[in-house]
Amino acid sequence: MASSSSGASALLLLSFVVAGCWSGHLFEMGRVRESVVAYHGAFSDGERLLLDYSVELADWRGRPLRHERRAAAVPVAALSAAPELPVDAFPVERMRLSGARSSDDRRLPLVAADTPDAAPGAPYVAVLGGDGRHAGFLLCAAHDLCRGAFRSEALYRDHTAWWVYPILPFSVALDLVLLPAQVIGVAPFFLLGE
Repeated sequence: MASSSSGASALLLLSFVVAGCWSGHLFEMGRVRESVVAYHGAFSDGERLLLDYSVELADWRGRPLRHERRAAAVPVAALSAAPELPVDAFPVERMRLSGARSSDDRRLPLVAADTPDAAPGAPYVAVLGGDGRHAGFLLCAAHDLCRGAFRSEALYRDHTAWWVYPILPFSVALDLVLLPAQVIGVAPFFLLGE
């Protein structure tokens, strides 16, 4: 008796898991991944660093869709935190590109990290490169006085494409219609397993 009730419980659990197949595939196909390509500007008011950067949007297969501009602010204090903050815990405030800067913000030069082109004694941002993309940066108060590295992955994000939501009700309806057939189709495997 206990084995048949555990089999029924497993069957019920499986029916809930399998029912989401079409909706799950729809969300997977509508996933848009956003990754940093390049930094175009850096501005600071002393407490935060405002970044102007571009991202590449890619579909669920990793195929590039388009490039877009973004803006985000990061606290200057977080750049020198010890121990270094993990990428997924780094405090990033996403902003609109228009109106993100204030009149108090000072433009910091962007310099490739492997070149000595920085102005002596002036703050600048040393950009770290890799694979044709900007992998992150160091905030430098002066030559060889740089704070901890900011990794571009802190700005990466995934979201769902707009076209998924109009199709979602049909996908859920299809899941519900197919649920009995899926349960009946899977039931013999559970019965033979007992």
